Amino acid sequence: MSRRPLPLRPSFRARRRTTAATALALGTLAALLGAGCHRPSDPPVPDVVAQVGDSVITVSELESELARQLSLGIAPSPSPARVLDDLIRHRILLTRARAEGIHERPETLRLIENLIVSRYEREHGPDLDALAAPAEADLQQAYQERLDAFTDPAQVRLGILLLQGSPKAGPEQRARLRQRAQDLRDLAATGSLETFAELVRLHSDDRATRFSAGETAWIPRPDPAASGWPLAVIQAGLALSNPGDVSAVIETPEACHLVQLRDLRPAAARPFAQVRSRLAHELHLERQAAARRAYEARLREGLPVVIHPESLARLAPSATPTVARLEPPPSMPAR
Repeated sequence: MSRRPLPLRPSFRARRRTTAATALALGTLAALLGAGCHRPSDPPVPDVVAQVGDSVITVSELESELARQLSLGIAPSPSPARVLDDLIRHRILLTRARAEGIHERPETLRLIENLIVSRYEREHGPDLDALAAPAEADLQQAYQERLDAFTDPAQVRLGILLLQGSPKAGPEQRARLRQRAQDLRDLAATGSLETFAELVRLHSDDRATRFSAGETAWIPRPDPAASGWPLAVIQAGLALSNPGDVSAVIETPEACHLVQLRDLRPAAARPFAQVRSRLAHELHLERQAAARRAYEARLREGLPVVIHPESLARLAPSATPTVARLEPPPSMPAR
């Protein structure tokens, strides 16, 4: 049984370009074949240009291959004799492979199945690139529905004065440290932001922040643990209401702390214009996913799928292929 190569259908423009070239090529081919393809005693065979064993190569096959190579730019003006030679070699290889039963091997059948499945999906699967872009009204509606996702949480900036102690300190030493922190707290409570900053500069044992008023970075209220300071210290700062307020003395196993609320930012929604492109991308991905789900549902229509758990359970663990775990790519920075 002969096997025809699966030609790719050329575009309309490509077909227009190839018409004249193909006609010229076939005329040349007829001249080439007129003297050599058939013995003088053989009767003419319509539409056959070559025979390989019991398999024939037809004019229409050769014409399709010429048009395919021209449309793909494989050669600017493909030679009919050269293309015919390629088809003959292909047919020889196919005949030899079939003689050895390669076409009946499980791995070969699997490749053929995969090719058929791939072709079916190209012809019937959803054209995700053809999905219409979300309309402006859809983007506006999505913005309102997802406003929480585009709202930056409330944030605070704190000033922290650290008096370092020792976990091995006895009760008297801890009492002296606590009293010293309380005295500083009394001074800070009657002062201002500048007073607290000066107390930090003079007394704080945290060298990294003592000359910057003990200021922290902006700390989101929903995630205070991200600051790096002891949680009890940050929580005391979050409990303050107004810039300038100072907490009570906070004791940890190794230190005493004073916290001042230096600044705060209320929760704020980013404007629509700032997140529009992100919204458009998200909606486009969601519509692609919906198109895929609809396609998968159509595939299963009329084809019930039954899984037999008892048979699955009999598979030995070694029969289950293991897949190397890949590290996920780094996430994009939050915007």
